[in-house]
Amino acid sequence: MIRLPEFKILNKIVSIVVLIGLIGGGCVWYAQARMTTIDDAYSLFINREARAVATARRTNHLAFELNYWVYRVIAETETDQMQRANAGFEAALPGVKAVLADLRTEAPSFAARIDAQVARIDRFVRDVSEVRRLGTANRNAEALDLVHRLIDPTFDAMVTEGTKLADDIRAYM
Repeated sequence: MIRLPEFKILNKIVSIVVLIGLIGGGCVWYAQARMTTIDDAYSLFINREARAVATARRTNHLAFELNYWVYRVIAETETDQMQRANAGFEAALPGVKAVLADLRTEAPSFAARIDAQVARIDRFVRDVSEVRRLGTANRNAEALDLVHRLIDPTFDAMVTEGTKLADDIRAYM
C-alpha cells in the first residue's frame, strides 16, 4: 500500500500538476475532435445545399431548353431542320437526367419533392414524343393542339415547382 506521508511535498505537487495537465489535455483533445466533426458536417451541409440551389435552377433552364426544341420541331418545315431539332431534344435529355441525379445527392432533405419533379419531367418527355412525331410529319395544327392541352400544363408545373424547390432549398440553407 502506498503511503502519502512518505512522498516529498515537491513530488506531490508535481503529480497533481501532471494529473491536471492530463485531464485538461484530454478535454481539449476531445473538444477539438468534436468541433472538427461538427465543422465537417456543417461544411458538407452548406456546400451541398449551396450547389443544390444552382442545380435546381439549372433543371429549370434545361426544361426550357427541352421545350424550345419541341417548338422548333413544330415550327420547322424542312426535314433536315426537323431532324436537327429532334437531335437537339435528344442531346439535351442526358443533361437533364444528370442534373436531376446531382440534385438528388445534393439535397437529400428534399428527396420527395425531387422525385416528384423527376416524375413531371418524365411525363413531359413521354407526352412530347407524340408532339415530336406529329411535328416531324408536318401535322403542326395537331401538334400544337396537343401541346396546349397536354404539354403546357406539365411544363408550367415543372417550371413553377422547379423555381419553388430552388427557393425552398435556399431558404433551408
